[in-house]
Amino acid sequence: MGQPQDAIAPLQRCLPMLTDRPHDLDLLWAATQNLANCFVELGQPGHAYDLLAFAEPQFKECTDELVDLRVDWVKGKVERELGLYGASEFRLDLVREAYMRKDLTVEVAVVSLDLAEVYARQGRVPELIRTIGETIPLFQSLGVARELIASLLKLQEIAHSRRAAVDLLREVGRKLNEELPQLAR
Repeated sequence: MGQPQDAIAPLQRCLPMLTDRPHDLDLLWAATQNLANCFVELGQPGHAYDLLAFAEPQFKECTDELVDLRVDWVKGKVERELGLYGASEFRLDLVREAYMRKDLTVEVAVVSLDLAEVYARQGRVPELIRTIGETIPLFQSLGVARELIASLLKLQEIAHSRRAAVDLLREVGRKLNEELPQLAR
């Protein structure tokens, strides 16, 4: 709902309750991913990294490919925030390709924005423009508001300014959270 700071305390309270309940592993995985995402959104990637490292044994039991993809997505965002751009690009690209194979358009579009932010931070303008260009039709097909599409088009124009591109990508991500609430990032 766009308020990651408000979600941290309840998520932290529920994790210990779910850890020893094998029948609630799906809830544990969801809570862990959501808490890690909150830390990323609040600029605390170290906390997200520690949480994911601590939870790693729990995720080894997972046989759901979509859960594994969401964990890798979060890890890719954590790596990006830690400045591990090569690892982040590799992981986010793999996640995006897997979502494409599964025809999950919303996920492909949003992961593409995360990947575009990796390119923006590195000043890799051609890759940034290509990724945004591939993403715009996806968002159009989802009926995303014209203002968000306009922001993406503007991003293509200002891609030469790394800071402006990163700021605009983050703003688009925040607005998408409001417009596409069914996607728990």
